[in-house]
Amino acid sequence: MKGRIFALVIALLFIAPFNALSVDEKDSGKETNNFSFAVDSSGYGYSFPPGLVFIVGPQIITWSYENGTTKSFSPPFYVNGSQFGIAIALFGVWKSPNLLNQPGNISGMVVGIILVFPT
Repeated sequence: MKGRIFALVIALLFIAPFNALSVDEKDSGKETNNFSFAVDSSGYGYSFPPGLVFIVGPQIITWSYENGTTKSFSPPFYVNGSQFGIAIALFGVWKSPNLLNQPGNISGMVVGIILVFPT
């Protein structure tokens, strides 16, 4: 039963409208999508959970970059510079320094429900 529900949720995520959540950039007047299903992210800042995490199953991840890059694969967009992100990751890898060594270099690639907000 759990497998069927998980498969249904994944299928619905890829069918959902991609532009449901978007942000208007103040200076340029362009609309930037901030909702993603798969990202590659790296930068300098703060993140939780600390350490090297191999994600298989739901895991909440948060990050705040002073200087970073997040590339979304589905739908395609980039967020460069200062940003805040939160994800309910279903699969991937996340690497950040332990809590006492933050801020530090963070990198990861995750699949799930991801929100990225330029700050």
